[in-house]
Amino acid sequence: MPSIQESRIADEVLKSFHKLVFGWIQPKSVIQKDEAQSRDEWTQELKNVQRTMEKYKLMFVNDLIDFDELNEKMHVLQEKEKELKFNLSKEHSSPTSSYTQEKLEMLVEEFPRLWEVSTDEERKILLSEIFREIIIDADENAKISPGNSKPFWIVSAK
Repeated sequence: MPSIQESRIADEVLKSFHKLVFGWIQPKSVIQKDEAQSRDEWTQELKNVQRTMEKYKLMFVNDLIDFDELNEKMHVLQEKEKELKFNLSKEHSSPTSSYTQEKLEMLVEEFPRLWEVSTDEERKILLSEIFREIIIDADENAKISPGNSKPFWIVSAK
């Protein structure tokens, strides 16, 4: 990948911002349905994991499995349980970890103005708050001249 000036990438992100985030903005009913479905799925999966843990404990008590096997199975299930509990707690108690629909719409609308008044450090923070990753590509075969760098484009942004 050829080196590309940070300012050129920032300009391209700014020009393409609305296209990059367009797919993120969905009707509220779709978002609420997706969030409720995720919560329900995590809750059900957590119940299943906890039931399975109880079954393994009973199997151990009834001498159907040995301690090492119980320990191995429980370790895997406890990690899964921890992950599910984290997902459920994050969903309920951490509104700052993800933007609400209204905040996201406002941010998309105000992004160019925020960008103009931000320092370089604030711009980095702003981009890292919005995007987890931005993938770019460049034309490897393009001929360049002094003061003129290779053309590039944004492939995707998440």
